[in-house]
Amino acid sequence: MNLQDLHLGDAIGVFANSVTTRLNEAVTQVSGLSPSACAAIVKVGTEPDKPIDHLRKALSLQHSSAVRLIKRLETQGLLDRNRGYGGDMRHVRLTLTPAGEECLAKIVSARCKILRQMVNSLDENGQEKLREQISHLMSAIQRSPA
Repeated sequence: MNLQDLHLGDAIGVFANSVTTRLNEAVTQVSGLSPSACAAIVKVGTEPDKPIDHLRKALSLQHSSAVRLIKRLETQGLLDRNRGYGGDMRHVRLTLTPAGEECLAKIVSARCKILRQMVNSLDENGQEKLREQISHLMSAIQRSPA
């Protein structure tokens, strides 16, 4: 596919999809987990002690799907459900186990490697221009309604 033949919005979409695909392939290969399980590991690892609903919303899952994913990660020894937050046994907070922390490190390393390869294909001037354009686009995204 020739990106020059696409409208700019389509080219951005193709690029975003390609990056996502490459990242998913890399993290699933190093972790042996599904892309959604990797995303859960990253979310819980970077924002520990949050409730299940926090993870559910971040991954755009139904509650039952989030619970099944958490159960799988718990069974694999990667995640802990900590009950009794605030003295109420109904409240559950999620944290990574030591094995989950190791998995998180592998996932983050794989993601960084792929992104570094992409960015390093540009010279310093190209990298600076990309940084400026991404910053501008991110500001526009944050200002616009969903």
